[in-house]
Amino acid sequence: MKRPFAVMAATAAIVGCSSKPLPPEKPQFDALPHSGYLAKGTSTIRGQVVLRERGEDPIPCSDAPMIATPATAYFRQVLRLAAKGQMPLVGDDVDPDYRSIVHHAQCDTKGNFAFDGLPPGDWYVAASVTSKVRDAPEGSLLVYKLRLKKDETIQIVMTDRDVRLP
Repeated sequence: MKRPFAVMAATAAIVGCSSKPLPPEKPQFDALPHSGYLAKGTSTIRGQVVLRERGEDPIPCSDAPMIATPATAYFRQVLRLAAKGQMPLVGDDVDPDYRSIVHHAQCDTKGNFAFDGLPPGDWYVAASVTSKVRDAPEGSLLVYKLRLKKDETIQIVMTDRDVRLP
């Protein structure tokens, strides 16, 4: 008789735990795929972040915090968690594993930004949107993926169409 009760108690404990949302699992950082992104480079990403409403002029995202990260599986997970508000991209709470790899910028009042001194490779550029428009609600994360060559300058425009995650 004690066994069925023990099984039921264990089952109830497991079911009870599974009904509560679990905290997000922190992605595991692997330094090897990121080693080429540690060196100072000679390439640049420049651009502008604007939001668009149908039939209206673009709204620049002034003072939006920006990051450029290697386009790796690790950072794809980080960006997905950040878009859900489960992992910070900027500030004191940023994961120390990637502080030396992530490049930071901030949009000016016209939404312009620049990342200088980047090594070649595949990059995600992400902007945290604070304005609200139909397709990009306040708090959205705009993400743009690109390939950067040595000594290259790429010009991009990020809009609310870039809300989709990599």
